[in-house]
Amino acid sequence: MGKYFVANQTMVTIECCNCHILFAVPEEFNDQQLKLREEGIFYCPKGHYQHYVGLSKEEKLKHQLSNAQSCCVEFEQKTAQLERKTIALRGHLTRKKKLLEEIRG
Repeated sequence: MGKYFVANQTMVTIECCNCHILFAVPEEFNDQQLKLREEGIFYCPKGHYQHYVGLSKEEKLKHQLSNAQSCCVEFEQKTAQLERKTIALRGHLTRKKKLLEEIRG
């Protein structure tokens, strides 16, 4: 029969990717492993090798922010380009209007 205990710390549950056993680790340990990613090696209770893969939430957010900033810069550049084209077209239209007035007039 299993025994229960009460701990005054937050625990995080992890499922082993090999045997699918559910186990708990202290939150601080989990945070440390998340930061280490592939370098942070730990084992499930049955001894299977574990580590976190992929980007952390921080890294994902940094990439999203970088992408958003790139989009903003690109949008600003396109806006400026369209403004220059608009000014050029207005000048061209004005010249054509003046030429038409001279012809009519």
